[in-house]
Amino acid sequence: MLIRQNTHAFIRFWNSMAYIESQVNHVSRIYSGKEKDFILSLSRQPQDLDDIINNLAAKHVHFDLEDLNAFIKELERLWLIVSGESEDELRNKEKSFSYAELDAVRNAFAADQQIVEISTKEAPWLRSLQLEVTSLCNEKCIHCYIPSETKDYGSMMPVEQVKSVIDQFAELSGLRIILSGGEVLIHKHVIEILEYCREKDLMIFILSNLTLMNDETLKIIKNLNVFNIQVSLYSMDESVHDNITKVKGSWKKTKRNLETLVANDIRVTISCPILKQNYKGYKELFEYAQSLNIFCYVDYVLLAQSDLCTNNLCTRMTMEQTEELLDAILDNDPKYHQKINAITSETDLDTMPFGQRFNSCEVLRSTICMTVDGNIYPCPGWQGMVVGNIYEQSLKYIWFESPRVIELRNVDKNSFKKCKKCGLKNYCDMCLVYNFNENNGDIYEVSTRFCDNAKSLKTKIKQRYKLIQEGQ
Repeated sequence: MLIRQNTHAFIRFWNSMAYIESQVNHVSRIYSGKEKDFILSLSRQPQDLDDIINNLAAKHVHFDLEDLNAFIKELERLWLIVSGESEDELRNKEKSFSYAELDAVRNAFAADQQIVEISTKEAPWLRSLQLEVTSLCNEKCIHCYIPSETKDYGSMMPVEQVKSVIDQFAELSGLRIILSGGEVLIHKHVIEILEYCREKDLMIFILSNLTLMNDETLKIIKNLNVFNIQVSLYSMDESVHDNITKVKGSWKKTKRNLETLVANDIRVTISCPILKQNYKGYKELFEYAQSLNIFCYVDYVLLAQSDLCTNNLCTRMTMEQTEELLDAILDNDPKYHQKINAITSETDLDTMPFGQRFNSCEVLRSTICMTVDGNIYPCPGWQGMVVGNIYEQSLKYIWFESPRVIELRNVDKNSFKKCKKCGLKNYCDMCLVYNFNENNGDIYEVSTRFCDNAKSLKTKIKQRYKLIQEGQ
């Protein structure tokens, strides 16, 4: 019998564990012991199962055949491997991403999508790297945390340097590469970069406004099995979107190319910061995303510029506008309906997590970012917090030994005096980079907007819970 890992599954070794993940159904597992050895013996090329068993036996790794067959059957059920008598059978058994089958896949694997943790605080696994390959951008979004002059007069990272960074990431068992800008498709060698990421067997994410995507780029993205493309779309009203990007015609190009990706079964996510200029269009945008069966992420706090200038926050909604938006979100987003309906007593109102971005933050525990000039920083938008530079230190040194990285890893929710006795923690999306950019580099000075939003969100959820209790 032939066996290999699924084309859409990725295997990594870290901290004496084998990790395997499918980018189609979002199932991941970690294994130790004999199971680890078996997973690490797999490859993208078909192998005869007897050869694998004999090679493991030569290393004093022995399986009970009944147990091994059950293990293989479970891995196949989870779409992590394929087995069969011929290569054609292997290809036919594989499941690729499809929008037509997306809901069925979600339902089929909902119980299997466990939270898998392989890192420890002492030996964190650098699972994701966001690499800014260019700081140039062809849009001038009015809310952007990147200063306009950077996007106008920026640069491109030389392709050989990009490859060097990717090599270092791969040597650390890195898994997800997130290519960003600026506008990533501006880079003259973007296709070569994408091909190199695939050569290194990385799970590829792209952040783009899509205005520069063409037929050639589409074909490359499809052939290279790109996992996800995050697209900036601000409204279903063309004039609103174009007024935010400051580029006439950008809405038509972004929307057309987004729909082209969906038609080609390439996973897409809409990213939409909510501003004064577009908050009234939330419902229409959310319904549009639902009609395409794609996820729409919104941020209604807004991030000040990475150079600590707060001028872009003039686009931030007033609290009155924010409360109007919250009503629209609670009315339309099913994940809130599910949580509110799951409340069994008023005690749940103080414990059920409706926010908590910081509590689930993986900054410097599994992710790191890099600017085009080689500066390493903790997360998108936090470019003022430089923890190292790839031209001066290795990625390995920065991840494990940078004094600033170690310091930031020790920051937790108890580090914030204002938050210690707060009763709104389960509604709060407080974030270090938002504090830093908005408060002249002070991560411990909590942005008051987080507090105000948390108060409003709790009030509105409490109101909806009472209506349910009253049978309305």
